[in-house]
Amino acid sequence: MASPREHHQRPASELDAVIAHQLRTPLSVIRLNLDMLRTEAASILNREHVELMDEIDEATKTIQVYVEDAFRVASLGTPRGVRQPERVNLRVCLEEVIAAYESFITRSILSIERVFPVPDIFLYEDPHFLRVVFDAILSNAVKYSPRGGRIRIAVQEVAGAAEVCFSDEGPGIPEHLIEAVFRPWFRGSNVEQHTEGSGLGLYLASKVMDECIHGDISIHSAAGSGSTICCTLPIYRDTTTSEEEESNMVSAQKSTQDAAS
Repeated sequence: MASPREHHQRPASELDAVIAHQLRTPLSVIRLNLDMLRTEAASILNREHVELMDEIDEATKTIQVYVEDAFRVASLGTPRGVRQPERVNLRVCLEEVIAAYESFITRSILSIERVFPVPDIFLYEDPHFLRVVFDAILSNAVKYSPRGGRIRIAVQEVAGAAEVCFSDEGPGIPEHLIEAVFRPWFRGSNVEQHTEGSGLGLYLASKVMDECIHGDISIHSAAGSGSTICCTLPIYRDTTTSEEEESNMVSAQKSTQDAAS
């Protein structure tokens, strides 16, 4: 049974999600019209006009980042946030998330190093929430990686669990700020002036891991040495017996009993 606090919080989460969702469309329209104006009025725009339009575009992109992350966080408290676990191929799930960043990776001349085990590892989790976590972590790695840098995604089995680690060559995080990384709105002082971000990405990943997935998340980083964020997830092991296998077992047992009698 839900507590009074949960009943009180749920409408607020739904309202936050609705507001964030409704803001998406007008922001997209602003950017689309700005692009059209740039193209169609290029011949009559002077340098000052172009600079003003660039400032509007940058400000709109920043707002979009905040709105998208706020929507994803707020959605955890709505029906969209209900878990629907199923058997998930971890490698395939990671490849789907990586594919969404291919164009940005190409433009930034980044390389992705994949270290995936054979055979594939399977989980029993909600694929939507897995993608939310992996997307938030990869987005962070891509955002803070230097042009021409390398991002390493390594999967291994550790003590019966799957460990997924994302390593980047970004600016890293000073030791005294490590504990603040998973707090909402946190942005390191060494990056906030140079890279767009809402400070909600890793908070979202941590919140989903804590509330929606049976796993842990941790970070290892140092200023100037990049960051490694690891997720530890329980491996799915199919212990059920198929009808055919069960039938064969019953037949074998019956044959043994007949032979003994």
